[in-house]
Amino acid sequence: MKLRNVSITTVAPTGTTSIIANTSAGIEPLFALSYAGKTMEGREYTITNPDFEHEINLLKENSKVDDATFRKLLNASSIKNSDAFNDELKRVFVTSMDIHYKWHIKIQAEFQKYIDSAISKTINMHNSATQTDIADALFYAHELKCKGLTIYRDRSREDQVLELKKTQTKLDSF
Repeated sequence: MKLRNVSITTVAPTGTTSIIANTSAGIEPLFALSYAGKTMEGREYTITNPDFEHEINLLKENSKVDDATFRKLLNASSIKNSDAFNDELKRVFVTSMDIHYKWHIKIQAEFQKYIDSAISKTINMHNSATQTDIADALFYAHELKCKGLTIYRDRSREDQVLELKKTQTKLDSF
């Protein structure tokens, strides 16, 4: 029997809901390890991944980092180039900007195979993403049979709901 005018399965958008509930954002990777958010009323808040915060507190307790380094780590957008963390933790704390957009789309496409409606997932791209990169992402999603695609190019708007903190560090120097 063929279904008409109905969807049985879906992946709902979970961004704000997951922040409020302090739970997983579904198939989304961590946006960042620590980031600033803004409510519709303009109130700002900071979110730091509690597991990441626990790990850097352990580093501080074991005297492996000083106070200045601790603050830099707490504001990290990514730790992939940091010497302060071992490879296992670098594999655990991967952020959306650490992942190439094609991998975001591959994940979405895998879930799309089993979902009736379109998937709500954001493909985060660096501010340096070009029009060609964005076009490539759209065509790639079409090729993999995604029903929709949400692309967000960092800092493409003056106000963002979620953004890396202004004091963010790349951690290349650790």
